[in-house]
Amino acid sequence: MNLHPTHQRAILGRVLCEDTAAIGWLKAASTSNFPDPLERDIFKVMRQLAAGGEPINLVSIVEAGKKAGDWQMEWDRFLAELFSLGMTISDVGPHIRAIAEVKDGVSVSSEADIRGALIQILNSKGLSKVEQKTQAGSAVVEALLQRGKFYFHAERKDFASSMFFDGQRKTLLRIQSDKFLSWLAGWLSVNRTDSLFTYAKSAVEDAALSGQATRGIIPESFFCSRASAVYLSCGDGRIMKVTPGKVEMTDNGADGILFAAGRTLPAWKITEPKDPFSTCSLFRNVNCAAAHGLDLIRLFFLSLPTCPTCKPPLSLSGDVGSGKTRLARGIAEIYGLPEVVNKVEETGEGDFWVSMDSGGLVILDNADTKTSWLADALAAAATGGCKEKRRLYSDSDTVRLRARSWVAVTSANPTFASDSGLADRLLVTRMNRREGETADAVLSEEIQANRDAALSWVVQTISAALADVGPVPKGLNSRHPDFAAFGVRLGRAMGREQEAIKTLRAAEADKAAFCIEHDVVGAALINLIQLESTEFSGCDKAGFWHGDWVSNV
Repeated sequence: MNLHPTHQRAILGRVLCEDTAAIGWLKAASTSNFPDPLERDIFKVMRQLAAGGEPINLVSIVEAGKKAGDWQMEWDRFLAELFSLGMTISDVGPHIRAIAEVKDGVSVSSEADIRGALIQILNSKGLSKVEQKTQAGSAVVEALLQRGKFYFHAERKDFASSMFFDGQRKTLLRIQSDKFLSWLAGWLSVNRTDSLFTYAKSAVEDAALSGQATRGIIPESFFCSRASAVYLSCGDGRIMKVTPGKVEMTDNGADGILFAAGRTLPAWKITEPKDPFSTCSLFRNVNCAAAHGLDLIRLFFLSLPTCPTCKPPLSLSGDVGSGKTRLARGIAEIYGLPEVVNKVEETGEGDFWVSMDSGGLVILDNADTKTSWLADALAAAATGGCKEKRRLYSDSDTVRLRARSWVAVTSANPTFASDSGLADRLLVTRMNRREGETADAVLSEEIQANRDAALSWVVQTISAALADVGPVPKGLNSRHPDFAAFGVRLGRAMGREQEAIKTLRAAEADKAAFCIEHDVVGAALINLIQLESTEFSGCDKAGFWHGDWVSNV
């Protein structure tokens, strides 16, 4: 038998040599530390002997194996070679530490191992320089596979979006990103300008895109959801997992959920939950024109991590000084989302879809001027639409941009609302001029001071809502019934079920009025109705406000 000196076999060999450190580790180890079946069988017998205080040697292991019915003919030679290997090792510590770094079945290859392998290859005789560097590239790929996993983007399938998941740091990095290449150069101790690094980089790219050990994924951004579970990132390597009645911190990659590095929420921790609409003056002092306005904003705020396919846009309309943009920025700020505040321009549809595909919250600011693409694009995004376009003008390859982000639209003159298809998808909030503290720095300091408590309140509320299987009223939002149903459950979790139901009903009824108010003909009719001397026949005023007249126009 040709014995490969793995860390596991080195320790088993030292156990046979009566090494106290190896025996101590043996008592605390588990079968999961031994992927090789033969190693695992020997380990189980050794651990059984150690637990019974019996000597561990070649004879006792064979006898115990035969007694348990596990002994195989190859054991004798394997044990003899283990003993021989153990006699060559003076310090078992590095082998113990190497196995201690194995997490979730992913072996963490040490820097010393890969650097030593590269030196050995580069000093090998009989190979040309090209052959040496090609073998070195293959060695780097193998070492990375011991440490983590390769992925490619399931839709884009190109080198630019190929990724490596580091099983030790629990981070998912694009292979062509500066952050990964800088780390790889340091890990290999090879300068990035050296041709050896170019060979290694190319080998890694090939392995990630088309190797046998890679697969396609679509990486997550900031937060995501699966059946009965919501996940919020917590820095690049950790995840807050929210399930019915339970909130727990876990590693990035758990349950197959992989957040891309740089597309995560800043690290936060669970603490005493507090509603930011009570603790933060930015939210507490929102001056909504309608009684249900603040509750509607609260439901939108709480729903962000749930990431349904269809996401209703939040429309914040009001005069200058009403705090529309600051409120939208505050929502992003308390989660830790990048503040993507886009100016609405006639040529900006491409930028809109790029932002939508990035996840998080997109703020369309001061959407006052009629823009040809805005209504259709927003309506499509609100119901899970996407945009497909050519990757480059010089070829026919396409890239698909999906509506992965939520949207908040601010406007003093929301002309886009005259589109009935879009208006029916909006969460409409009219705002009056803001009162109270408006200093931007003070508001931000207050948000940061309350961020952990606010996010703790978010996940605890979502957890309680996920555990709620009670019935909810129908017809609360015809375009986004899932949002409305979960909104009722969020209301129950907060002890505000009736307020949530009233809010959703009022918001649904308000859509038609919002559309009519910003339609040229509709606005003129409203002015006529509001004149005391004007008689209006053919439909009562209530019917007008609910849009019954639209089908007759």
